[in-house]
Amino acid sequence: MIHNHVVLTILVVIFSLTSGITMASDLSFVQNGRLYKSQVGQGKNTQLNVLADRIVDENKQHQQLLVLENAITGGDKHIGGKLKLINTNKWSSKEVARGVLNARLSPKGNEMVVWNDEDVVTVENLDGDLLQTIGIHCAAPIYSHTGNLIAYMKLADLSDDESHQDLYEHAQGIAVYDLKSNIERLVTFDPEDFAPVGFSEDENKLFFNSTRAYAEDPENHIASLWMVDLISGQVERLTNLSISEIEKGNHTPILNDGAVWSSDRLTAFSATDPEDGTWRYQFTKNGKLVSAIHFLDGDSPRWIEQDRVLANKVLMDGKVNWRTFNLQ
Repeated sequence: MIHNHVVLTILVVIFSLTSGITMASDLSFVQNGRLYKSQVGQGKNTQLNVLADRIVDENKQHQQLLVLENAITGGDKHIGGKLKLINTNKWSSKEVARGVLNARLSPKGNEMVVWNDEDVVTVENLDGDLLQTIGIHCAAPIYSHTGNLIAYMKLADLSDDESHQDLYEHAQGIAVYDLKSNIERLVTFDPEDFAPVGFSEDENKLFFNSTRAYAEDPENHIASLWMVDLISGQVERLTNLSISEIEKGNHTPILNDGAVWSSDRLTAFSATDPEDGTWRYQFTKNGKLVSAIHFLDGDSPRWIEQDRVLANKVLMDGKVNWRTFNLQ
């Protein structure tokens, strides 16, 4: 059973706050409909001439950032917005698509997978030109870390008298599309499965979020992290295993699809809400969850230096600041 109330003193032993880091590294954030960049280590925030409501992805290796303006999802709202690609070397911006709900950059930095407000998932180049249609009635796509696979939510087909798909009603499950073979495979088969969030290093395991009910309590649908073995098809709940702990108010947040992962795919840092803070999830190579603990307050975890230095966004007197942590 995972204990979510592990005290932060344990973290002091494992991680040290590197307040003395002097490196200056640009990180971005959105506030009041504008994109900002921060120079970590100098405490300076600069407003950029880019309208944006949400950062959807970043590829630090290729100095790319994707942001959305005026996109709304959730409930009965399903409105696509303007997708903009930012060059974080020059901090230049170009609009690459409209009617977009979400998008992800390919690991190679030459393409992106786009989910539009018609619930069509496509692969496009960085100018927004269509390269390939992955599927219709699909949502929430992510790339695998190699770029070989795309996972997404497979929605129900619309009937003739329906004009809009409710994301959570009669969905089919989670699908994986192989970009080398151009073959789609449905890998989970439950309408409660709503978001793939990452692959294991060997790409044989897929982690996803679901509101599947407990067998012993069919009315309890708390959102939790799950794993499907893509070879055997076995599905396993990884978080919120104990109903008794849930009833005590102890539960683990879902893993964000924008979480940052270690190179070996054994650790993920995720924040779904500033109030919940940033959580650290640790896995075995077999896809089992070792622990899920509250790591620190704040949100938007980012790598300053892959696997070594992590940054986390916090508000201090209403101003955005970044704290950096040395993980070694």
